[in-house]
Amino acid sequence: ENQPSFTVDLLLDASASRLHCQEVIAAQGSILAQSLAACGIPVRVSSFSSLRGYTVLRVLKGFADKNLQNINRYFASGWNRDGLALRAVDWLLRRTGEQQRLLLILTDANPNDDTRLPGTGNQFFSRDYSGKPAVADAAEEATALRRHGNPPLCLFSGREGDLSSARTIYGRDVVRLPSVGWFAQTVGKIIQGRLQALES
Repeated sequence: ENQPSFTVDLLLDASASRLHCQEVIAAQGSILAQSLAACGIPVRVSSFSSLRGYTVLRVLKGFADKNLQNINRYFASGWNRDGLALRAVDWLLRRTGEQQRLLLILTDANPNDDTRLPGTGNQFFSRDYSGKPAVADAAEEATALRRHGNPPLCLFSGREGDLSSARTIYGRDVVRLPSVGWFAQTVGKIIQGRLQALES
């Protein structure tokens, strides 16, 4: 189709836990973006991490950007405040119109930040942004994305012990990757399924 009926948003966890595989993630992201561009499917690739108390969302490739080289600028550092990153993505998606969107998030589902959660309601004291409070915060923002018509699909590439956190945050919308090297291939199959569903 000259005008595809949906767009793909790819969000990459860029916290320090991804340091051991950052080159593979960048390469897989480039392969995927190149494949989608060849099919005429608009794709945007972004990454997130928290540095010095700020959550930074970097758009490595915009929908209209034909240059894929910036995806190779993906690098891992700092912390990850997943809830705030999901809120930022929700804001970004709601600015891009009513077109159908496929939101894919590559993460290890282990939110952890050095800036604490403020106390609210019956919880007077601040809490660490880690463990159950951080997972609950991310799950709340994932629910908001679904409510706004942008359900996130988690591409999980973390430890066995964090799989339950991924399911708490994203519900049934979790695809477990055997390794990060399967990232582009797995997304390709997901998009094929989306295209077949649209045709039927």
